[in-house]
Amino acid sequence: MTGLRPPISLALLAALVLAGGCGDGAANAAGTIEVRDSAGVRIVRTTPAAWPPPEVWRLPDTPSVTIGVLEGDRDYELFQVTGVVGLPDGGTLVSEFGARLRYYDAEGRHVRTLEREGQGPGEAEAFSQMGAFRGDSIYLLTRRGWGVRGMDRMLVLSAGGDYGRDVSIDYPGSERTDSSETILGGAHGTHAVLADGSWLVEGVPRIVFGGRPVGELLPALSPIFRLGPDGAIVDTVARVWNGTWEHRPDQNRHWESVLGEADPPPVRARGTRIYRSSGREWVVDVWEASPVAGPEPGAGPTSRLALSYRLAVAPRPYTEQAREAYIAPTIAIFRDAVDDDARRAEYRARLESLKSPPHVPAVQDLEVDALGNVWLEEYRPPGPRSRTIARQRGIDIEAGPSRWVVLDPEGRLLGSVLLPVGLDVHEIGADYVLGLRRDELGVQYVVRYPVLKE
Repeated sequence: MTGLRPPISLALLAALVLAGGCGDGAANAAGTIEVRDSAGVRIVRTTPAAWPPPEVWRLPDTPSVTIGVLEGDRDYELFQVTGVVGLPDGGTLVSEFGARLRYYDAEGRHVRTLEREGQGPGEAEAFSQMGAFRGDSIYLLTRRGWGVRGMDRMLVLSAGGDYGRDVSIDYPGSERTDSSETILGGAHGTHAVLADGSWLVEGVPRIVFGGRPVGELLPALSPIFRLGPDGAIVDTVARVWNGTWEHRPDQNRHWESVLGEADPPPVRARGTRIYRSSGREWVVDVWEASPVAGPEPGAGPTSRLALSYRLAVAPRPYTEQAREAYIAPTIAIFRDAVDDDARRAEYRARLESLKSPPHVPAVQDLEVDALGNVWLEEYRPPGPRSRTIARQRGIDIEAGPSRWVVLDPEGRLLGSVLLPVGLDVHEIGADYVLGLRRDELGVQYVVRYPVLKE
């Protein structure tokens, strides 16, 4: 994992921006920048000179590496890919549902396949997620049971696949603590790993209905837990917004989803920094995490909200046209609910009955590259989860390339990068994007694109 360069001083940051010292492209994209401190939090607010911002980097039309075939050599027939990671030697590691790991070299040639299915050390029934762990290792997650009491297990391997250790994680606080509080869903969020070997998970969202009037829109909150290398909770970073719900006490369940609400991007980590965006606005909050081994004997780690990056972009109101831009593709995707005219009309009526938030979401995904740059994917209806399902089912709702807006580690706006249609991003390195694409038959391909920064 690449470390961050030392933070720039506020005075120097302002001087560079005003003088155009960050380069013509970045200066033109950034427009004006205001930096201020509020209760110990450094706020970097950028008013872009133009929106969308101009392209700062680009990807070629053709990937430099493609892994996958429709049929033929079984070493390249990918099935239910759950993770893609770039290896230190330039190769690629692919995990598949079940417990299979496939290794490919820098040219995309198959090197070997490891089968990890079982109950012993270093084995699992199924992998649900994979990622880089402290730069020279990988982690794999598997679930033991489901629901709010489900337990995760993290398996750590060397980059070459040698067994390191595994840790079981039983999350606290899953039970309802208040009769007016409702737990929404049972799955925990995506994990992210910090440089000291601790990692993050976003807990299940909760909402409080007690004493609220019918029809009120209420926020759900999720805790971000920080866990030490042994799986124990060492810190609760924050309780963050995780959706808005309408109070409907006359229903069997007392809540209803809101049409076209933002799906918060997963919490991310790089070095000692923790990144999170609600997705509702062009805002990224950044926490600084102290080491698990505290500076004094017995001192526990802490995570402090230190930075907030904000782009002053006018939100788009949720007009009837914007609602229809969400409803139409949603109906097309969920074909099991709309196979005949009557069911299609019923499904549409239900969607049309839902309330909308005041504004269309801004951000649908967040990534942090190996240099500490923050990449924000611009929201496109019907949202990231529905779009992923559409790709899995071979339903074409893509209107063109996805636009990602890039900020440098100090929060300065660099510009836009257009990523290919249908690309699910798994990793962004210093000079590449690694991800997964599907063809019209749903066949999966791992692809690597160089990022051209001339």
